[in-house]
Amino acid sequence: RKTRRGRAPVYNHAPSGDEFYPAECDGVVFDCFHLRVIYERDRTGFEDSKEFPIQVNSIVGARYQVLSYLGSAAFSRAVQCLDLHTGDMVCMKIIKNDKDYVDQSLDEIKLLKLINSNCANVDEKHCLRMIDYFYHKEHLIIVTELLRDNLYEFSKFNREQSAEPYFTLGHLQRVTTQLLKVKLI
Repeated sequence: RKTRRGRAPVYNHAPSGDEFYPAECDGVVFDCFHLRVIYERDRTGFEDSKEFPIQVNSIVGARYQVLSYLGSAAFSRAVQCLDLHTGDMVCMKIIKNDKDYVDQSLDEIKLLKLINSNCANVDEKHCLRMIDYFYHKEHLIIVTELLRDNLYEFSKFNREQSAEPYFTLGHLQRVTTQLLKVKLI
């Protein structure tokens, strides 16, 4: 991405917390982030199922209490949880146990870390706040702030309720303004 003056913008990458990285080799900067693996101390072996068990009121990783199922996408399922450490409501995205999906989600974590470390006020810029990420029961898990429905789901709900069209010119202008603010991080 180029700025108006033709120079690439400078981003502050999230600190890796590693004594070696970031490191440069042959003109390429290598970096890392630490991925916590949460496990039961006295248990070994594989999980009974490839599918992560989602049960209301269960506790994930000794920290997150599952309250409700939010939905699914191509490579993940989302649940609303109570963060037992902070008392906040959060969204837990459970990535399907598949190498390609895990790789895509690692990129998502890198991007969210980059955005969150470069944006003093993610709410003002309309960006998603990542709270936590970890590996548990053979699944990568990303925890973010709990938001409302996306635009597609909201529009679909409105149509099903036979409500007045939400996406008027004025509303579309506001949504576009919010999207442009995101680009100005």
